[in-house]
Amino acid sequence: MASFSIVFLACLPPLHAVENIIGLNFACLAALLDRREGWLPNYILIPMLLTGLISGMVNDNVNTAISGAAIAWGITSLALVFISVSLRANFLSGGDMTMATACGAWAGSDNVTLFLLLSACLHWMFCVVMRHFSIQPRRYIDLDRPGSGWVQPMGPSFAFSLAIVLLLHNMPDIPDWKYFIPGY
Repeated sequence: MASFSIVFLACLPPLHAVENIIGLNFACLAALLDRREGWLPNYILIPMLLTGLISGMVNDNVNTAISGAAIAWGITSLALVFISVSLRANFLSGGDMTMATACGAWAGSDNVTLFLLLSACLHWMFCVVMRHFSIQPRRYIDLDRPGSGWVQPMGPSFAFSLAIVLLLHNMPDIPDWKYFIPGY
């Protein structure tokens, strides 16, 4: 996350760079807590959501921020209900929904689908790597038989996806960005 912060500081106007760095720091802190402790505290996620909405207000995109948060909350809620009912397992929690909502406010409605798709793909990749290297996270998923399965925390996937989305969103502001894309 520090490298993303350096890129934002080097390439964006100061106010916009500081806004993105604040959002990434909240996301990184929440991801670290989710990975290490297995939970996402609301005392980090609610300020992250509010600063995302304030950032949208400062940039005259408050409607985009609100709709991005609402879309992320809605899709994450549907995923939570569908997975929990169909598989009788808890893959997502209220903290995951709150973090997705906060990240949706930072991503905005323009980029919320990209954010959610990236989060899902990264989460799947993290699960494959964990299974391949036999890494066991701390949370159980099965409601009937504790200890029968494990789940990878979603916080790191959300944080890394938000960093990528913010970088891609600000790519036109980065000088000579087209030289980084082969064949452009």
